[in-house]
Amino acid sequence: MGLYVSTTGVDVEIEEFGFTLAHPETDYAISDQFDADEVRYAETLTTTIRNGTLIWRMTPAGAIQPPTDYDPDYLDAERENTGDGLEDNQVVLFKDLNSLVAVSASPGYSFGGTGNINNSFLLRPGGAPSNKTGINLGLANAVLRKITSGSEVAATFDIEIYQHDGGGENITLITTVSVVASKKNEFDITDIYPLTNPILSNRHVAVKVVGSVKNPGVDLQFSGSTS
Repeated sequence: MGLYVSTTGVDVEIEEFGFTLAHPETDYAISDQFDADEVRYAETLTTTIRNGTLIWRMTPAGAIQPPTDYDPDYLDAERENTGDGLEDNQVVLFKDLNSLVAVSASPGYSFGGTGNINNSFLLRPGGAPSNKTGINLGLANAVLRKITSGSEVAATFDIEIYQHDGGGENITLITTVSVVASKKNEFDITDIYPLTNPILSNRHVAVKVVGSVKNPGVDLQFSGSTS
């Protein structure tokens, strides 16, 4: 991991470093020339990267990173924290885990149905169909990360994930994935399966299967903040 910057049309003076990057400058190796403390306190560098005057990359000729993803603690894993717009580029440390959690099926994000299911069927997290009483998603800034499914026999069907306010009020579709002739599947939620609607905090999650399947089960994995 490194920090490489390029100019975008003008010379850039970085006062804290005592020099000017003369345009055009491509992939200047900041991380080779300056240590993490020097980078942290270089306010001019942070400002010019975040406002787009300088482009930054993690590797030479690598992908251009979004300006808002840059953090002055980027080179120091002991100090950097996760935050809005920074998650993909930062290390999650133990001190972050007080507020940032990844919730798997074990706390109860599991839904199932019994017997032969046909057409549209709302799976159950417990006794009631999940469109009536779903699982309350008690996370802020929740992100659906993964959907896993299983069935007694290979089947082809769709899995639809919904959210609502309880009792089926204001139910909205989050996303849909498709199982094709399989007994088990795992879907990482990416651009292939985009979210139809953003996930809101403190809403109920519901799961529907559309198609024919025997004894289906669906588990959901979310990440988000507990506060």
